[in-house]
Amino acid sequence: MPDASRITPPVTPQGTRAGHDISLEVTLDAGVPIDDLRSRTHEIDVVKANDHSARVRLKNMSEIPNKDFVLRYDVAGGKIADAVLTHRAQRGGFFTLILQPPDRVTAEDVTPKEIVFVLDTSGSMMGFPIEKAKEAMQLAFDGLYPQDTFNLITFAGDTHILFPQPVPATRENLRKAQGFLASREGSGGTEMMKAIRAALEPSDKQDHIRIVCFMTDGYVGNDMEIISEVQKHPNARVFSFGIGSSVNRFLLDKMSEYGRGEVEYVALDDDGSAAARRFHERVRSPLLTDISIEWGGLPVADVYPKRIPDLFSAKPVILSGRYTGTGSATIKLKGKMSGRDTVRE
Repeated sequence: MPDASRITPPVTPQGTRAGHDISLEVTLDAGVPIDDLRSRTHEIDVVKANDHSARVRLKNMSEIPNKDFVLRYDVAGGKIADAVLTHRAQRGGFFTLILQPPDRVTAEDVTPKEIVFVLDTSGSMMGFPIEKAKEAMQLAFDGLYPQDTFNLITFAGDTHILFPQPVPATRENLRKAQGFLASREGSGGTEMMKAIRAALEPSDKQDHIRIVCFMTDGYVGNDMEIISEVQKHPNARVFSFGIGSSVNRFLLDKMSEYGRGEVEYVALDDDGSAAARRFHERVRSPLLTDISIEWGGLPVADVYPKRIPDLFSAKPVILSGRYTGTGSATIKLKGKMSGRDTVRE
């Protein structure tokens, strides 16, 4: 390139001082106890103020700025923890409420779930998409708790439902599901509505949380009708595993938004196995469900998300919002653990 010298920035050789050395200090308040704090890119000094806050500095105060600084930390605890972080600015006050899951859970900690897998077996799912969807479902089968029930629905030009109702996760029922799953291949058209209605239809299991997992590329033509159907069933949690090079993200995002779930996307050149494991971990262990908050008369506004998701073991619940004045009150967080009502203050 004839003008390469004009567009190529100079680079300081490693170990050479450039005259603009840096120092850096991070004040961290996680709101919940910090278990581990580290940097793989730089040597650091850590001074803990208490169990949930720390000050981090570069050990070498004349560090050369030739690479990104990356700081990672883990939070831990043997039980669910909560914290509220606030900030007052000229435009008003802002807050973040964090609900952190414990670092380990047992089967007794987990709310029983009624999980329904809905697998797209249309022609557009042939090959990589359907194989990775099957992998995610197999992981989920292997991770079912003894108290869980499950069902499997496939759709293409027609809908096939394995069991009339969700069944216990016994060895025999899982064997039937695995055989049914292995026989499914990508072919035919896409008719999703019958499968949607069957998956969202509530059962008589009042002590189980119903989780619907859609495994699809979303190549359907009636997006708004499907989204409307999800809105009609507020007690079903909707998670999606979107696979392919041009997934219908609008549809899957909206289904999960209104269904208080999440989406995992997998492109054709992604590590599909890692994505399958992430999806499995997200849906496996619901801990605190049907969460609501009483603000005790505090002037709170614009809380997001408006519909509070359930707390799963894989990640925290984070709410953000504004407050328009000052005051003192007790915040009550209500929900269900293992089907029983619980209140945190």
